[in-house]
Amino acid sequence: MIVTSLYEYLQYIVDAHRVENTAATEKQLQKLAKQTWAERVEQTFFCQKNSDIVLFLQNRAADNDYHHATRTFLVLDQSEELIGFFTLSIKIVDISEFDRKTKKNYIYSGKSPNNVTHIPTILIAQFGKNDRFSEIISGDQLMEYALEKIDELRSLIGTKIVLLDSVNHPKVLSFYRSFGFAEFGAIISEIDESLQPMFLDVSK
Repeated sequence: MIVTSLYEYLQYIVDAHRVENTAATEKQLQKLAKQTWAERVEQTFFCQKNSDIVLFLQNRAADNDYHHATRTFLVLDQSEELIGFFTLSIKIVDISEFDRKTKKNYIYSGKSPNNVTHIPTILIAQFGKNDRFSEIISGDQLMEYALEKIDELRSLIGTKIVLLDSVNHPKVLSFYRSFGFAEFGAIISEIDESLQPMFLDVSK
């Protein structure tokens, strides 16, 4: 398997368009790359259980990467077919309202919880597999790739907490619990579904 960032992948597309559009500006080339990417996702990436992640990958992931709001990582097979992806970002969490005991679960050891009001975390913002390759990669393998990338990021920037918002369904919650994630905070109610925030302390 190959794991690469969408940001780097888009640059390959930009370089290909540059050969054919020598007079185009960088902004025009990026627009062409985003259009090419959106078409590829529409034609090749399918997720029947969660169409929202397909729409994100098709319509928002590239813009988010270009604006450095998130980083989407693509999992490709040896033929460079897109078999899965995950999106990471930095999130600052307000813990000022937590009691002292709860705070101790989220701060660095040796620091007084009385003086800590916010903590930096890594957010798994999106996570999904391509139905076309469900026999090639499992959810467990995709999560392992995500956690490996998070370990790389932590070696550079620190942090100890990983967050995600799980669909509030027993099977999905059980999947995340199997990796050590635990429920965190109140359920978020949305129009079509409810989400359960979860956290993982990767320093343990």
